[in-house]
Amino acid sequence: QEASSYRTGRVSGRSRIDTLRLGDDKPFSGRIISVLSSNSKGDSLVGLLNDTSGRSPVDAFVQSLAALRDEGFRRVWLAQLPFDPDLTTLLAVALREVDTIEVGSGVIPIQVQHPTQLAQRALTLNVIRGGRFTLGIGMSHRMVAEQMWGVSWDKAVRQMREYLDGLVPLLEG
Repeated sequence: QEASSYRTGRVSGRSRIDTLRLGDDKPFSGRIISVLSSNSKGDSLVGLLNDTSGRSPVDAFVQSLAALRDEGFRRVWLAQLPFDPDLTTLLAVALREVDTIEVGSGVIPIQVQHPTQLAQRALTLNVIRGGRFTLGIGMSHRMVAEQMWGVSWDKAVRQMREYLDGLVPLLEG
């Protein structure tokens, strides 16, 4: 199903989502997603902001998210790509402007930001609209990490574990 300025594909089939759920009494009561493959209910949409049709990326994003909500989608997963506007900034505006729909980052690469910075953004997004944001993090691709950002790809699993060691306590408060 195509929707406004998004290249989209419904997520269907058996789901496999590996999550770390933090307690509801913590400042960040959302989920941290490290692997996302599908949603069995088919109520989610995976999208990329790829055509703003000459509009501001912020306006295009808000209008597209509102259109998806109006079409009946309950949840949208969005990726942070190297040349796109900052996803968390777009989500801050969109969550303020568009009610009810849930959004998740699928995924935000960890190599280019400190865990403190990402924790601040995730906590702020959940404050804006009461927990409708699901944080999805991951490793970027080797080519992007090494050739674009100059970050080593060596020991990627170790990098992720160390990042989570810094991020999770910050999200727990």
